[in-house]
Amino acid sequence: MRRTFAPVAMVITLTTLVACEGMGPVASPDSLARSVSGVTLGQTKVDVCHHPDGQDPHIIRIATPAVDAHTAHGDYVISNEACDGIDNDCDGEIDEDGVCLCPIERGFDSFEYGDSPTNHCWIFDPFGDDSNVYTDTGASLSGAQSLFMDSSDDSEQRLKYYLPTATTDVLVEAYIFDDRSQPYGYNVLAVGLDPSASHFGRAAHLGVRTPISTAEYASETGSLSSWQATGYARSTGWHRLGIEVTSAGVRYFIDGTLVRTSAQMTEINFVQFNSGNHGYGPAIGSVYFDDVRITPL
Repeated sequence: MRRTFAPVAMVITLTTLVACEGMGPVASPDSLARSVSGVTLGQTKVDVCHHPDGQDPHIIRIATPAVDAHTAHGDYVISNEACDGIDNDCDGEIDEDGVCLCPIERGFDSFEYGDSPTNHCWIFDPFGDDSNVYTDTGASLSGAQSLFMDSSDDSEQRLKYYLPTATTDVLVEAYIFDDRSQPYGYNVLAVGLDPSASHFGRAAHLGVRTPISTAEYASETGSLSSWQATGYARSTGWHRLGIEVTSAGVRYFIDGTLVRTSAQMTEINFVQFNSGNHGYGPAIGSVYFDDVRITPL
């Protein structure tokens, strides 16, 4: 009678043989086994989401040479979840964990997408266009790109993101690259509360405003008459602007230093970057912003 052996028995025999003959370190049974999935000596394995007929998808581990055969009938290699209508991580959920949200909707935007910010939940309101506002590699902070706003043609650019609802107890931060060689007019981070879907409303501004001061950063608390120098000296390089809004009012920060407080506003529904003359002074040059963050307090 012909004798047959199961694969596991072969693995045990081979492992025992290697150990008994003193042929060096014993390889693991997993690396020596020849399985029905086609795993042979030294082959690497991958996890795939397996879709058997009439059964729920589940994860199996197969040899790399078997991947093509599995993908041919609808299986796919496991990956991080992406916004593509596929259960990439094979956990039974599709496009979960906010993967389809814009970066700013998830609370942080480093402008790494390489196309117009208006494709990622930002809007021009009421001024701005893609020829003057786009992502660029000229002065990136944490990644390869940052937001570039060009007002060298004496134009005004406003890039705005509307929060889903009016919010209090929130800190909005962003970085500005201050190039002292350019005679800026008006380059600021702003947060505010629009009474409707228009650009009219209350806002707090923080950044560069040369008609107020060429030597210091400036802030505004909701009206043109409220602009004032902050006492924080301008210097070339990246600087962190922060505007905190709570039920007690607004606090303004530059590089973590408190530079002003105001009670004019207790909630916001938009975040905005401004660049241009705003009708009150020259705007020559351009500005980079990066790493805007919205943090609930």
